[in-house]
Amino acid sequence: MQTRTVSVGPNATTPADSQWLRLDEWAGGQVCFQCVVTGTVVYNVETTNDDPNDPINPVASPTWDSTLTGITGSAQNTYNTIIGVPRYIKVNLTSGTGSVTMTVTQTLGAPF
Repeated sequence: MQTRTVSVGPNATTPADSQWLRLDEWAGGQVCFQCVVTGTVVYNVETTNDDPNDPINPVASPTWDSTLTGITGSAQNTYNTIIGVPRYIKVNLTSGTGSVTMTVTQTLGAPF
């Protein structure tokens, strides 16, 4: 299992993005993320299968999952192998004053 944390805030100019966090899409298992909010903010959790670091085609299309858009409080969610594991994940602070800290935990290996 691996655990990593990214943060946006507390004095970020909105909108603000965390760095893209690379996941292991071949590991299987589950990806669980938890966002902890301080202050009053609105944020999105974005995932992509594109490579935002690709020097030729750095396209990063964020997820269109409406449950991960316009979040105002702390939140937690899980991706599993049935849905598929995205390649990258980040948090995007869209407005407000405060911060969002996202902790991502990925199990390694298939859950069955």
